[in-house]
Amino acid sequence: MKMAYEKIKSKLPIILLGLALISMALLMLQSAVGDSAIMDELAHIPAGYSYIKYLDFRLNPEHPPLLKALSAIPLLGLNLKFPLNQPSWTTDVNGQWGVGNQFLYLPENNADKIIFFARLFPILLTLITTLIIYLWSKKLFGKWWALLPAFLFGFSPTVLAHGHYVTTDIAATFGVLFGTYFFIKFLLTPKKSNLVFAGVALGLAELLKFSLVLLIPYFLIIAFFFLISSLKKHNLLYYVKSIILIFLIALAVIYAVYFLLTLNYPLEKQRSDTTAILGQVFRNTQNGLPRLVIWASDKPIIRPLAEYSLGVLRVTHQISESHEIYFRGKVLPYGPWYYFPFVYFIKEPLAWWALVLLALIYLLPQLLKFAHSPIQKFKNFVNGYFEESAMILWLLIYWATSMQGKLDIGVRHLLPTYPFAIILISGQISRISRTLQTKSKKLFLSFIALIILISSWYLIENIKVFPYYLSYFNQTVGGPSGGYRYVVDSNLDWGQDLKRLKNWVDARNNDNDRNNDVEKIAVDYFGGGNPQYYFGDMEENWSSGKGNPSINSGQAPPIKWLAVSLNTLEKAFGKNALGLNRNPNDEYRWLGEIKNTPPEKGNVPEPDFKIGTSIFVYKL
Repeated sequence: MKMAYEKIKSKLPIILLGLALISMALLMLQSAVGDSAIMDELAHIPAGYSYIKYLDFRLNPEHPPLLKALSAIPLLGLNLKFPLNQPSWTTDVNGQWGVGNQFLYLPENNADKIIFFARLFPILLTLITTLIIYLWSKKLFGKWWALLPAFLFGFSPTVLAHGHYVTTDIAATFGVLFGTYFFIKFLLTPKKSNLVFAGVALGLAELLKFSLVLLIPYFLIIAFFFLISSLKKHNLLYYVKSIILIFLIALAVIYAVYFLLTLNYPLEKQRSDTTAILGQVFRNTQNGLPRLVIWASDKPIIRPLAEYSLGVLRVTHQISESHEIYFRGKVLPYGPWYYFPFVYFIKEPLAWWALVLLALIYLLPQLLKFAHSPIQKFKNFVNGYFEESAMILWLLIYWATSMQGKLDIGVRHLLPTYPFAIILISGQISRISRTLQTKSKKLFLSFIALIILISSWYLIENIKVFPYYLSYFNQTVGGPSGGYRYVVDSNLDWGQDLKRLKNWVDARNNDNDRNNDVEKIAVDYFGGGNPQYYFGDMEENWSSGKGNPSINSGQAPPIKWLAVSLNTLEKAFGKNALGLNRNPNDEYRWLGEIKNTPPEKGNVPEPDFKIGTSIFVYKL
């Protein structure tokens, strides 16, 4: 009996982890069914399909291919039609949006089935990322406490939101975790097999998101600190040669994938596309890297590397470009320096911040000790906690880069920092518990009860917001119903609620009250969905400049319903930053005159109905 109990007890962490992973999968699958295509999926899904079906890379070169291609594998069995004869494919430069609309919403294709099947791989990748977090944490602080970071990551509303979309954010999160794990594993155990794994992992990471070129300087810094802190001189040359070899293996992986996926990309088309794209980004393409990339783009042997370099150059420039955003009542060319800290704070549950506070309180006395002999203390910390030191370094590098850039369009860009932040905080929580265990059983049990209570609060927040994970906000800004007054974009409205709008219209038309009927609806929609596909003749494409549809639609009877995406509304009613000019036809002034507009951030007119959390419906 005792042996059976001990056996069950030893297996319990794995059982609990399995239950958590199953729960995550079910939550994301349900969300994947309910959400319409978000904006980026309109480009990513057809691009991925074209990569593996036609081995042609002309679409969406600003993102690397791996996530998109793997997401498209389930689509191969659906007998889909692809717009191979349309100008968006044949002659346009990166005609991803046109191809996206034609591919997803062709009458012969089932858009909902395509979107759902494409989302299966991102869901799987999210589960694998959670599993890796558990396994790494188990190595650092034991199998029981390793459940905490796996739980915190797996049930984060932000993770569950982006974990079921065909985008590069969760992919990048996996890439950082996977690549760093194997690079550190090689440093600590420099075997040939670990060297190969480190190179392959780095190559795969670079194929998931271009911003992960940051891993290269990051790995060099990690290696530098490792070498100066714990290496005997006679091993120095071996490590230097090995790290060079890791980078070469990564380059070979990148080359192999791009070589395969550009096989049927016509040479002349690749060169003309490359020239046009770089011409949009750089004033002068006749010098430096742009010229070299254009020159290499039609050379059969090296053009895979030219295509990869094109994406890196495009994204590097994009980070410094202004992207008009809505932020705390204003429309700005880009966010202030504190955009990401602010958004990160309001987009994660307060239960998470409670754990962060506990960890910081515990750390404070130790941090104060660094004031005395900081160099020696730093060296001791790196030697004693090398993996945690590497995680802290990544957080510093990535946060500094994110705050310096101008691509302020969503907390999703911080996802590559989530695993390490969660592991570090969970590690501190486990150390607090061990400290208390040695001092007082009562204090230890009280602390465990507190962690369970906070974790329960965290889970309740998740349950309350299901299935609207994308629009989760904590209570500091009024929760999911109030966050839109502070930020929109992919923090809240990416077009995910269009199918829910259709369900709402159908429900009203199917009840017994004829006064509820929606015979016709004007829709001003932002996202990857297609209102015409879902509504047919019932929908009228609308915009502010057309005026009040109940007066100006020319329909008989007049259109009495208007549905507008929050992205559009906030950018219409937000106060313009100095120097920004907004077209009066985009301001929805007439809507503000006929609907109550509360004098709060955003000044968005109160809707008669809210669809999901991102579409406001007005009865006119």
